[in-house]
Amino acid sequence: MKNKFLLLAVVVVMVATGFFTARYARQSPEKVFHSHTILYTTKDYDEKGVLYATGSLTRVVEKNGIYHQRQVTADGRVINKDAVMDQPMIRPRQPIDGERVDKYLGYDVLVQKRNGTEFWLAPALEDCLKVITYRPDGSVDFVLEAVSVQP
Repeated sequence: MKNKFLLLAVVVVMVATGFFTARYARQSPEKVFHSHTILYTTKDYDEKGVLYATGSLTRVVEKNGIYHQRQVTADGRVINKDAVMDQPMIRPRQPIDGERVDKYLGYDVLVQKRNGTEFWLAPALEDCLKVITYRPDGSVDFVLEAVSVQP
């Protein structure tokens, strides 16, 4: 009798788990990202606008949102980062107020300027192709710029 009750309890728990898992899966569509590889250069400028350091960064994004990033700094240090994106940086959409539309490396980009930083967002890749940070006087401080994109 005890074994039958235990078996019944296990079956009920399994059915309930399956029900809630199926319900959750229907409500939470699978996240699908556009897989791609971007090679960037980094440039640091001093207060006079003179380039004083350069580096490189490579980002590989997989369809499941996992990305691998490898940065080589101006002094030769290598920084590796692996992470998972909750959501793309930008979804395909029309420009909103304050954005301008441009082309960069063959991709349509939405250019946004917020808090002294300019972002060049490529909706087709759901990623950023260029970032420019400005000092309070308007001079360029730092540039992260894609030099090649492999879809």
